Amino acid sequence: MRPKPTQETAMPQATRGVVGDWMRYIDDGRYLSELSIPGTHDSVTALFHSGIGMVEGWTRCQDLMIEEQLQRGIRFLDIRLRYDSSGKQPVLRLCHGKSDMERDFGYVLGVCERFLSAHNHETIVVSIKNDRPDQDDARAFAQLFEATIGVRARSEYWHTGKTVPTLGEVRRKMVLLRRYSEGTQGIDATYWPRNCPFRKLNGDGVSFDVQDEFEVYTHANRDKKFDAYVLDTLRDAVNDKDPHKLFINFASGTGTVWPATLAETTNPKLYGYFVGARPGRYGIVPMDYPEQFTGGMQHDLIAAIVSANPSDRLCDWATYELRPRLALDSRLTVLGDGHSVGIFQALPDIPLPSLPGLLGIPPPLALPAPLPTSASQRWQLQDAGNGRYRLHSMSDRNKVLTVAGGSTADGTAITAEQWNDQAGQLWKFDREGGAFSISPKHAPHSVLDVYGANTANGSAVKLYHHYPSTSLNNAFAQRWVLVRVA
Repeated sequence: MRPKPTQETAMPQATRGVVGDWMRYIDDGRYLSELSIPGTHDSVTALFHSGIGMVEGWTRCQDLMIEEQLQRGIRFLDIRLRYDSSGKQPVLRLCHGKSDMERDFGYVLGVCERFLSAHNHETIVVSIKNDRPDQDDARAFAQLFEATIGVRARSEYWHTGKTVPTLGEVRRKMVLLRRYSEGTQGIDATYWPRNCPFRKLNGDGVSFDVQDEFEVYTHANRDKKFDAYVLDTLRDAVNDKDPHKLFINFASGTGTVWPATLAETTNPKLYGYFVGARPGRYGIVPMDYPEQFTGGMQHDLIAAIVSANPSDRLCDWATYELRPRLALDSRLTVLGDGHSVGIFQALPDIPLPSLPGLLGIPPPLALPAPLPTSASQRWQLQDAGNGRYRLHSMSDRNKVLTVAGGSTADGTAITAEQWNDQAGQLWKFDREGGAFSISPKHAPHSVLDVYGANTANGSAVKLYHHYPSTSLNNAFAQRWVLVRVA
């Protein structure tokens, strides 16, 4: 039995390289309810400025404008509106409770339409809530909203069906999640009890599982948001067998602490969960300040959630990162000598000379061996026929993943070598529980293995006989999650 992996003390790293057009790599036939979708809570509150710190602290839940949220991979927007009839024409004003954002709904429409025009494989789930139902005419609100999105120039950007669609049905569209009464369009989410988790089957047959416990937190108990609510719902979502059930799991909250204060505790926990999570459906996860509190550029919470969506199929000539199930923050990497293959934590797309300082190594103490680059963590799959693939390194496309010397022995090194039409350079991918085991043609009962279950940077990947899934420590060293990046 090989040793268990050592515990990492530093926050693991994730890459932002997968978030730009991430939905394009998911099959059209997947229902939105089968995905893991990062979102924001009270999405437009970066617009709010009062000049009074305390008021801003309670009202603002975001620092990023929705343009940048979408560019970073957010695909769920929580939009709060109020009906304003004080002018010549009634308008829908953006708000957060009693606080006005000084823009109307046209701002959101313009941003989303421009984004979808430029990213036509993506979709945005848009939750619309009447945030002043005590003062507004509910019917007038519904009529104005549905008339606004129904005009010819805008209707092509909206999906207003009443059931959860497949991704193929809604690419280049906004999907309406309706949290306002008196309406006739969109997925009906008008049943939404305040400040509590709930499960509900609506009148159109859509099953909801929602966690929106937001108003119970103090400095002393702010761990409770993640530990008692978010975590349970994540586990429910990934284990639930109903692909049509829509999970919405708010990581946001307040109480006697500001939203930012709670996010400072919740976001690192959420990040830590996702970098160690198995691939699968975790539902929609709306957050406050998702770009903050996780340790900077190389600890991207949005990218970590996106990465939980497994690639549905292998595509010829597509480029992938191969992430060991044992340490999902690492990648299969051609190491600095350009020959050896091991695992290494995700590297940024920046020039090599600046890497040592960013990795926490002072420049005078730079590693004696060259560091790998982000290209050395990406592999292009080329179909070789009969269910096998060549894996070309993107750092040198003439080199492919190779079993050294064509040996079949346990512990044989895996290297990057020139393609020479050898069986030890042809690989088969077998799906096992949301990940893949990867075996060479000449040794079909052996697989790529993180040797010794070692998770440190530079740990060797070798050939080793296949372990069944019941031997978890060993199996995790032999299971690989593929994330398509190009």
